[in-house]
Amino acid sequence: MIRALTLVLTLGLAPLAFAQDGTPEGDTPAPQGEGDGQGDQAPRRRGRGMGMGGRGMQLPIDRFKEQLGLTEEQVAQLEALNAKMAEEGQKLREMFQNGDMEGAREMMRGFRDTMQENLKGVLTEEQMKKAQELMQRGRQRFGRGGDGEGRGGRGRGGPQLKARLREQAVEALALSEEEAAVVLPRLDTVLDTREMLNNEQQTRRQDFLKKARETTEGDALNALLTEFRAAQDADREQVKAAMDQLREVLTLEQEVKLVGLNVLD
Repeated sequence: MIRALTLVLTLGLAPLAFAQDGTPEGDTPAPQGEGDGQGDQAPRRRGRGMGMGGRGMQLPIDRFKEQLGLTEEQVAQLEALNAKMAEEGQKLREMFQNGDMEGAREMMRGFRDTMQENLKGVLTEEQMKKAQELMQRGRQRFGRGGDGEGRGGRGRGGPQLKARLREQAVEALALSEEEAAVVLPRLDTVLDTREMLNNEQQTRRQDFLKKARETTEGDALNALLTEFRAAQDADREQVKAAMDQLREVLTLEQEVKLVGLNVLD
């Protein structure tokens, strides 16, 4: 099964966490407030960009073509991958909506490994190396909090910051062994989902700005904004679904603590 968020991109895409590439060198960084699906987000461009929802995870083909020097054949192959990933993204959204958070998390983890193998079959060794360099630069920016703080710092990405927030949440909740077995998987789903969307939003916003600069036609710009807002709503729904599942297994006191840590709204 061809899978891509963390998806991609780590959500990972471990060695190929392209979404973590974030802002390309010389481009405008993503504005604040987009880290968790709660703020503004760029639209999912059909067959391009990298989004999730009805269209599923999408590789940023425009960026790949520009920065990796893709051939037309490679573009066609990646677009075929995007089509299959759109189907997987829909399945993932349905799992979230049906409350199957553990299954959704497992599916997201599978994206990185499968996508790396599929990309190796499309990209040359040199292109793969370049992709890994882009990923590394993105991780470094995330480590500096360079992706925008969002509300209360929620927008900050990166494994270290996510791990720190998880540690603070676990300490605040003071869970018994039985409680931890139920609560922690759902807590991880919330944190993973927010990180995944944060990664996606950076790529999508850059694609949105690039497309907007290429046209002054009113209808085209209006269509871009419509997609932008649809993506915003879809991401909010996804984060809300994960948070609602976590709230179901918390006491009122525990929920208050996670709101205080900005894990929950």
